Amino acid sequence: MGLSRAVIRVLTEDDHLNHGPEGREVAPEVELDRLLADALAQQVITHDQCGLLLELAQVAHEADVRRSGRGSGGLLSSEGASRVGSGRGVSGITVKRRAIRALGDLRVHVTSTNYLASA
Repeated sequence: MGLSRAVIRVLTEDDHLNHGPEGREVAPEVELDRLLADALAQQVITHDQCGLLLELAQVAHEADVRRSGRGSGGLLSSEGASRVGSGRGVSGITVKRRAIRALGDLRVHVTSTNYLASA
């Protein structure tokens, strides 16, 4: 899937949050691309926060982690946080704390009128 690579790319105007042209589903990667690109453009999250979330997603994907008991789709698993933290020279707890902050900022952004209007 390549989540750790440059996920942020320019999307066509036919890409929408939940549906593409003619009501077809848009791939989750496209939704993620759009959300992260918009969050970066609006300075909701930093490039480092974006990279952290993508690293966590890649690790969770590789380990086939589906849940971590926190409603985060496996992004905040202890194993994943420890692996990402060791690569960044910080503890797994620090990774989780930074990820929780970034996810909170994204959550606020997604529920904002500005984001919903552009989706």
